[in-house]
Amino acid sequence: MSTGELVAQLQSANGWNRETAQRLLWERQDAAAVPGLLKLAEISAFPTARLHALYTLQGLGALTTESIVHALGDSNPRVREHAVRLAEASGDAALAAPLSLLADDPDIRVRWQLALTMGEFPEEAARQIFSRLAARATLDPDVRQAMLTSLRESLVPAVLSAIEQSRNETSGTSGAWLSELCVLVGSDAKTDGTVAVLKELAGADKQDTTADVVLTALGRGLARRSRTLEDLIAQDGIPDSVRSLVASRFAAAVDRAINSDSPAAQAAAISLLR
Repeated sequence: MSTGELVAQLQSANGWNRETAQRLLWERQDAAAVPGLLKLAEISAFPTARLHALYTLQGLGALTTESIVHALGDSNPRVREHAVRLAEASGDAALAAPLSLLADDPDIRVRWQLALTMGEFPEEAARQIFSRLAARATLDPDVRQAMLTSLRESLVPAVLSAIEQSRNETSGTSGAWLSELCVLVGSDAKTDGTVAVLKELAGADKQDTTADVVLTALGRGLARRSRTLEDLIAQDGIPDSVRSLVASRFAAAVDRAINSDSPAAQAAAISLLR
């Protein structure tokens, strides 16, 4: 079969034909296949053929940024999902902007892959996308776990960003994400991250329920290391503003636990005081 005929076979209804054609195109490494593959990846009516074309282009070292961007906007969610993977493999930081548009994708597998992929992109771009993913009221636990996997060394900046987001929203949908982040920060063997988060809270113009969410989660994380917030703030070098913050929020929690008419508020207060 000629190179052109092999490219055409990528649209075959027969899976063996498609896979064999892709294998032969890769083995031949014939640059003459590239124009046809680029066209196929863009205009084929069959999503599977578009995927074959994209991965064959990758195998030939001819996959362009433009082709990936086009695939990220594909009408088929599986093509979009694989386009995110191809963007990760490309290592092109310029793809961060088009990838960010998928933070609101209706398909959960696309968002899940995006959360995993962004761990390979610059920290600032990743945090912005994670903030948008976390803002979804229907954020799936699997997506959150993928985001946590990708954050690695960027946990504290992510917490600070999530705190700001939580204070600016009215729906309360980012609380679970913020809590998970803070538990991880608190459970770190080093306490530098926890102290940095506490300083951020103490420097705010007002203390609110966001502070209680953060303190509760940090306390849960510290408990994994057999530590407490009280022990931490008693250490040398902790600013008085941090000590004042913890003392005031604990005092408010004691009052709610005793006097609140809301069982939910009492339960939240007790969780903070544990």
